[in-house]
Amino acid sequence: MNYCRGIIYLGMIFTITSILLTFSTISIIYRYPDVQNVLLSLLVTDSSDNLAPGVHIVVFHLAEKGPQILIEGYTDQNGMYRRAINIPREENGITEKGETIFASVNLWIIASSSSLYEIGTLTIPVDPTELKWPTDTIILHIKMKKISITIKSGNNVKFKTLVEAPPSPGYYEESWKFTKVLEWRTWNNIWGRERYVAGSKIRVQSKERLYDTSEEKYISGWDSAGYTEVTLNSGLTGAWRTGKYNRTLFFELKYAYTTQYGGLPFIIIEKIYAVDTSTDPRDYNRKTESWSGSLPGYSNYYTTLQNDMRHIPITGLSSGWTFTVSPSFSYVFGISLGVTKQPSPTSYLDIETGTWTDNYKVRTESNDDSFLKTWSNWVPP
Repeated sequence: MNYCRGIIYLGMIFTITSILLTFSTISIIYRYPDVQNVLLSLLVTDSSDNLAPGVHIVVFHLAEKGPQILIEGYTDQNGMYRRAINIPREENGITEKGETIFASVNLWIIASSSSLYEIGTLTIPVDPTELKWPTDTIILHIKMKKISITIKSGNNVKFKTLVEAPPSPGYYEESWKFTKVLEWRTWNNIWGRERYVAGSKIRVQSKERLYDTSEEKYISGWDSAGYTEVTLNSGLTGAWRTGKYNRTLFFELKYAYTTQYGGLPFIIIEKIYAVDTSTDPRDYNRKTESWSGSLPGYSNYYTTLQNDMRHIPITGLSSGWTFTVSPSFSYVFGISLGVTKQPSPTSYLDIETGTWTDNYKVRTESNDDSFLKTWSNWVPP
């Protein structure tokens, strides 16, 4: 993962060496194998791309039992917020090269300025697998946006709306939902099976909405707000399946709805996100439908000869979404979140072929290079 992506003021950020020297809050660097020390360097800019000093920062860990505040403070005169945090370093599998995979830790950062009436948020997973142990640095950027407000005199009648207000800040609710993670299609004498390795990571979009308590109205829609990652604690190898079918694999994942103060006293942030737990996926199921056998003609494909087996890597997308999911809560339902797979570590779709017309072979196509959606059928030489 490229944690520097989105930084637009590279010239304003010190070198890694100078950053390490400025973390005056560090008193202890833990060397416990289950703790990752992270030196957080956060650049905050306002809606006009100016450096934003004196901005209030709150960093949450989106933990299994709900959001937990890790640190809180203010940006310096250069719009920088530098602090040391400790996050879990939990083993969740082994790569093909024998390297340990650690569970991603999902962070939610809220930046707010009461003088500018601006708010910015960032939801991002931090993967200890990609960090140096015991200590490494991540560099992030938040651009705030202006909050529209109405200054009312004492004689003004408060604006009323017909929408229901969100619950008070600090509300937290969980919901489990079967989530589509893979689609694959076969034909007669073509067998397939899924192999998801422990440590594979499912990326799920997060969305947020802002509510103005002073006006009693929502001041934004459900906007995309980064993403979280769910790390699989157990692997899954399916049985061999064949026939003229389209098969869809679902993992049961946990989702959360929470409300928090938006830094400004009159703003509530509603947030929906996927939660990483210690038993992912808790459950799974499949959906089987008939398929016409027509190949779409995509340029991403593998071919497999008769009576052979191919192990097709299921990677994922570095950006964008492959599937969608709509978890439901007491106050919110029908909100669609994007779903895809984190490219690394790799899982596999195994394709085994039988016999067919002489010289025919199997072509397995995908709409992109992730191979999360595939079509496999016999093609002539």
